Amino acid sequence: LLLHYAAVIASFLGAVHWGVTDQGARRRWRLRWGVIPALLAWGLLALPVQAALIGFAALFALILLVDRRLLPVLDDDYRRLRVPLTGTVALTLLIAALAVVPPPS
Repeated sequence: LLLHYAAVIASFLGAVHWGVTDQGARRRWRLRWGVIPALLAWGLLALPVQAALIGFAALFALILLVDRRLLPVLDDDYRRLRVPLTGTVALTLLIAALAVVPPPS
């Protein structure tokens, strides 16, 4: 369930870019990036659980980096909030990856 929730949230974070497409010169990049997190999340769901959890941690870090570059139109409170939230999410996903018990061989 954690993987599916991560996929939904990653898709939502990408979609934020569609709400600001009319603003600024980076319109085309925002439209393109708006679907990329959803596509990457979909692909991550096909991986083994441990690899997917690690992949989602990396995806959320990537989303934060891209948002800081492409979303200067958002207010400072939103951007400041994203750093600790993304850190918490990535750490939670990595801890979950460590907790995964491999199936018996």
